[in-house]
Amino acid sequence: MGAMRVIGAMGLSRRHTPITPIAPITPITDNLSTLTLENQTMLPTTVTAYLQQAAQQARTTLPAREASLFTAGILDSFALVDFVALLETECGIRVADAELRPEIFDTLAKVESFVARAKESQ
Repeated sequence: MGAMRVIGAMGLSRRHTPITPIAPITPITDNLSTLTLENQTMLPTTVTAYLQQAAQQARTTLPAREASLFTAGILDSFALVDFVALLETECGIRVADAELRPEIFDTLAKVESFVARAKESQ
């Protein structure tokens, strides 16, 4: 028999038995802020949510870290301006006009690398 424990001022008792988890606990998250394991990124949730929403609008999924966001239809020349403005706000960086080129922001890996370099240079 398990140990008896008195609970509260009413003197209620219950048997104390250790709880053993049945399966690993998985956190619940919404679809917009979650990337698949192969796409995990160090970008802020608001940035990944923007990309997830753009992917949904393009009726596709976010590509692997090294795959083109432009080829996947997630970014285009118009969306790039909005995306870079979001990066500036959310990551606390500045993007010079000369750096506003698709090849710099073509993949998640390139975006992360650019943000890291921009933060280091400030």
